[in-house]
Amino acid sequence: MVSFSIAVLAAFALFTGPASCSISPPISPSTNPQHNVHLTTRNEEYQPLITLDFPHSLGYDRIKAWMDSRVHPCDDFYMHACGGFIDRYQKIHGADVLELMQRSNSLLMESILNQTSDALGKTPLDRQLFDKTRAYYDSCRNVHAVQKRGFEPIKSYGYEIVENCERHMPLPALFGELHQDGVYALFKTAYTKVENNDPKDLRLQFYPAPAYQVGPDTVKKVLQPFVHHGILRLPHDTDLEKIAVWISGLEAEMAKFIEALNNGQEAGEGLDPTQFLTMEELNSRTSLDWRQYVGPLHMSGARKVYFWGDTDIWIDTINALTRYDPKDLKYYFIWRLGVSHFNKLSEEYYRIWAADLKPRAVHSVYDDPNDQSDMFQNDCVTETGVQLSYLSGHLFVKYAFNTTQKHAATILVNELIDSFGGKLHTLGWMDEDTKKAAVAKLDNMIEIVGYPEWLADPQIVADYYSPVHFNRDTYFENAVQAQVFALFAPSIHQVGQSFRRDTLYFGYPWQLNAFHLTDYVQIQINPGILQLPLFSARNPRSMNYGSLGMIIGHEITHGFDSTGYKLNKDGERKPWWTQHSMKMFEEGAKCFVDQYSRYAVKFFDGSLGKVNGKQTISENIADNGGLDVALTAWKTAEAKAKKEFNPREEEAGFGGLTKEQVFFLSFGQTWCTAKDDSMTRYLLENDVHAPNAVRVNGVLHNSPEFAKAFGCQVGSPMNPRGDEGRCFLY
Repeated sequence: MVSFSIAVLAAFALFTGPASCSISPPISPSTNPQHNVHLTTRNEEYQPLITLDFPHSLGYDRIKAWMDSRVHPCDDFYMHACGGFIDRYQKIHGADVLELMQRSNSLLMESILNQTSDALGKTPLDRQLFDKTRAYYDSCRNVHAVQKRGFEPIKSYGYEIVENCERHMPLPALFGELHQDGVYALFKTAYTKVENNDPKDLRLQFYPAPAYQVGPDTVKKVLQPFVHHGILRLPHDTDLEKIAVWISGLEAEMAKFIEALNNGQEAGEGLDPTQFLTMEELNSRTSLDWRQYVGPLHMSGARKVYFWGDTDIWIDTINALTRYDPKDLKYYFIWRLGVSHFNKLSEEYYRIWAADLKPRAVHSVYDDPNDQSDMFQNDCVTETGVQLSYLSGHLFVKYAFNTTQKHAATILVNELIDSFGGKLHTLGWMDEDTKKAAVAKLDNMIEIVGYPEWLADPQIVADYYSPVHFNRDTYFENAVQAQVFALFAPSIHQVGQSFRRDTLYFGYPWQLNAFHLTDYVQIQINPGILQLPLFSARNPRSMNYGSLGMIIGHEITHGFDSTGYKLNKDGERKPWWTQHSMKMFEEGAKCFVDQYSRYAVKFFDGSLGKVNGKQTISENIADNGGLDVALTAWKTAEAKAKKEFNPREEEAGFGGLTKEQVFFLSFGQTWCTAKDDSMTRYLLENDVHAPNAVRVNGVLHNSPEFAKAFGCQVGSPMNPRGDEGRCFLY
């Protein structure tokens, strides 16, 4: 039996004179996208269409269609590579290559969910897994039932909270009851790995729940239905206004609590040994029995708690809460019930969540800004993936994914790891002791390509999801159950079991992503990205290495970037570099900060948006390392093919392009986007990735191989300073 473990982790992810020729006319979004997927064939020919040609563009047809030969590659390579893409797809809101691929993957999953169990299921177990997934999906789509039930589904949860507070339930037990119902106040919980990857000992982790910067009027909007339905009864000497003012003030204090915890913390920086407390220490410092929390959640095997952030701040805040009468806290916890679950109710209440609550949430830097776990009733296909990740993922792997792509991508990953290892040995700025430690970390890295094998085993998946049951008519209860199960079940399954990093899986398979889990020293390449147009066995090697190869190289490099270099081979925040190598790395990183801080994006109104080189440093290092590693791996594969008399030994260019030019064009076209200015402005402020045009041109400014391939002279826009002005680390 495979054991599972998961934690809410910070992960470094993606998401974020030529011959003249005419550009193909723009293609409007298809009004009749392909939905009838041949699920028994499972090859790339049946990827659903988003437009008349996307994603079914291969080889030279894709290169030619997306590029703009009117722009000289040495003037602006991004527009040279992507001008045609922008013209073709600019009518599709927010279109970029990865976003369009995600839409295609979602249509593919939708095709599966719209089948019948008899059509898909070959065995009773297959039908059972499909029916359970379909029941949740159908309840999400049953808008009539959600509207008809109105406020009714949440009432029993409210009565339970009031009853528990009225009978003075101890605070840890009260938190346990709230968390079982998916209601989070002060903190959330997950398991995290421990020092030295102890195989049978995971630690409980507390991390801050979001706070909400709202005024009393918003609080009243949430509480009034509970008062109206008789769940909250107001005391004679107060009114709802006073309670709302108190809760608004309490939320402001919670926001300060999160701000204080954020001090000195950075996403992905690994575990700090000073932030562990034994259960006995926690009990002693709070004068509470936290067994009353872990017991009901089936986590009694926890011996230590890891606090995200300063432990003293946590203890002071918990102790401050203990001074409140539980009868008063019931108002706050009922408010939190509404905050947690109005997004699962009928439109009247959903609107309050979407308009007044979600935009006012204050998160810690621990939280993933792209987290979708609270998105309900918006996209039922994606929601089914997020809330039933392994269950729906099993269906995708079984019925939609072309497994030959997994094999080919695994070979590519191994070649890129070998390439990165080879580069480590040749780095002039890194001393021998640090090289040895870096190679040890690379050797300890786990790669999940596509999916772990257990996800394809129906019995394992059925056993895992045996506690949950869904009804097509009770969406609210289904959604709460699935959300709580998704958070707690992986941790519960792990208690007392052997911890194996190669069994971990995060997200859902058709999610278009690849990422590096820094705490676990693990990269994951989802099946959703191992597809057209970025990857195909029918593409020339130069295209596959330039696109998917660069993405994989990017994720490998994250283990050694401005965050990864702080974590040793076990993902621990312990020194493992010599002072000399650390100084040289920081000098190299400063070069990238300065380089990218000089870039700006020009908007349609003529204004400029400056790139924040410090905010984007980790991703910029990974982009530069990823392309260089992919280029080296591609050259090695070419030489090996030639030596072994492979029929494709001398891969040629095409359409007047050399194979080196095809490699760089394929890299550039991976990041083609037609996003509008408003989205670009938002990303400049908030994203850790540089804008796509800068991701392409910035990396190529540092590549002498690119300048040679396209004949860009020193002083040209794409080769502004020559060798002396280039930044390099890996």
